[in-house]
Amino acid sequence: MANPTGKQLLRSSFALLRANRQMLWVPLLSTLSFLFIVGVVGSPLLLALHGPWDFRHYLVLVLALAIGNFATLLFNVALTYAASEQIEGRIIGIADAVRFAWSRRLVILKWTFFSGVVGLALNMIERRVGILSKVIGFLAALSWAVAVFFVVPILAFENVGPIEAVRRSANLMKETFGTVTRSALRFGTLFIPAMFVTMLVVVVGVVTTHSSLAVGVPILIVGVVAFLVVSACEVAAGTYLRVILFRFATGKSVPDVGVNLHTVIAVKSK
Repeated sequence: MANPTGKQLLRSSFALLRANRQMLWVPLLSTLSFLFIVGVVGSPLLLALHGPWDFRHYLVLVLALAIGNFATLLFNVALTYAASEQIEGRIIGIADAVRFAWSRRLVILKWTFFSGVVGLALNMIERRVGILSKVIGFLAALSWAVAVFFVVPILAFENVGPIEAVRRSANLMKETFGTVTRSALRFGTLFIPAMFVTMLVVVVGVVTTHSSLAVGVPILIVGVVAFLVVSACEVAAGTYLRVILFRFATGKSVPDVGVNLHTVIAVKSK
């Protein structure tokens, strides 16, 4: 058999998603909930604070983002659980998936604040003056993104704290790094043309509204809706792909992806 490139993994992810298309709503609900929470919590409080931008404004912004990120992670855990259940042969609805995620709310809350602190620290490093600090900040952010690749499935299925979740995820990444990297890169390129087209439609809509609202607004709405749909497909299918990799790396059953996964992922013996 020729060396697999990850196409089969991606094809399997899409096949699972097509069998339970209601899960496409989960990324959309995640995005809308984040925007709603940040807008409802953050905007009124920021407008209520008078005077120059100071510590109070940052505190309100961090609080709003923390609540929004909690909601986003809640839906991500729900989607992860639904994907895992589907691999086990059980197709569940959005309500059941969210109900499971809510049962993990304390774990999710701890991770939300922990990752928020880490993200703030990385942002402060990148914002410092000097090319060296920017390079260090970029490399640190990249390393962090790689290390936490499996954190969401770990939060969903394993009873560990934030620091242990990072360690566990990083260890799994060492065992599956090549496959994850190739599949993630290939997965991202699949959506570049569609993303480009939807953004182009949005730009055309914005430009057209200056001359004709009747024509420009419908074009803008179509572009925004198309962008959200493409984004939802990318997030949902990407989550299914991650769950397949996580389940295999942890010794659980995986769907038939058309290749021998032992030739793709070299799991270390426990």
